[in-house]
Amino acid sequence: MRLLPPFLLLPCMLQATSITVVTEQFNPYQTTNPDGSVGGVHTQRVQQILDKAGIEYQIELMPWARAYKTAHDQPNVLIYSLLRTDERMTEFQWLVPLCPLQVSFYRATNRTDIHAASIDDATQYVVGVEQGQANYQYLKHNGFRDGTTLQVVGHNHQLTEMLHKGRIDLMLVSDVYVQQLPEAERSRLQRLFVVHDLEKMMYLATAATTDPALVEQIQKAAAQIPHRDFAACPVTTGTD
Repeated sequence: MRLLPPFLLLPCMLQATSITVVTEQFNPYQTTNPDGSVGGVHTQRVQQILDKAGIEYQIELMPWARAYKTAHDQPNVLIYSLLRTDERMTEFQWLVPLCPLQVSFYRATNRTDIHAASIDDATQYVVGVEQGQANYQYLKHNGFRDGTTLQVVGHNHQLTEMLHKGRIDLMLVSDVYVQQLPEAERSRLQRLFVVHDLEKMMYLATAATTDPALVEQIQKAAAQIPHRDFAACPVTTGTD
């Protein structure tokens, strides 16, 4: 019997093995459907690509810090929606671009004593940010210090609570996060300025150690899907 070379067996092996895809709850990109399955704009795109590639997979929702560590440390695990930054560039393989993300500083509308139009202005205040986000590294790079001018939480909804209780002065979050809040909550927030340094593309990504054959299989499948077949990216406007 003639045996196939190992490199020809790789695509078949990848199809036969179910891979793990990790992400967080982040409406409207990643949501939970009534039946408990994962939905959202980016989830639909990822599912289209992996189905096209013929790859078996399961999507797991978890806190972002855990999702990031899992995908960073383990090969052949996919993650979305990962913001592509200079610090992360060599840590991951960037498989497929998804949607752009805009990030801004927000204050409580009743905190008229707070004035900031730049990152330098913001350094005089206590800023809250979600753990594991690119926003955190950006603030650290710009001189914010953990436990003093920088407060880190497990999820964005904790930031709005802290903001209204006066435990932080500002929060650095995506505009789309604020947009999806209930109207009563949005009206209590005011955007001060957009952080253009953090206007990046979100990606489907995987660790630098992931099997090159899996990477190629996914990227080839994505290239075969017309862009018009993907769900449209949300338009972000913020709350000024």
